[in-house]
Amino acid sequence: MINSSLTMISYALGYTMLIFLASLFTGLAKQSKQLLQHSETIIRLGSVAVIMTGLYYLFTGTQWFVGG
Repeated sequence: MINSSLTMISYALGYTMLIFLASLFTGLAKQSKQLLQHSETIIRLGSVAVIMTGLYYLFTGTQWFVGG
């Protein structure tokens, strides 16, 4: 019971931290004149990072659920 609770808490914290950092760096990129020209690239890289992390969690969660 505790193991499953810790797994859910660590997932929530990790996912929330990733979204927070992506939004923070996106906001900073839009505010900085030097980074303004690269903001679309930063947003796309952040989006890809979120998708890749979600796929990783999906893959490892499925393996854990199936018992692999």
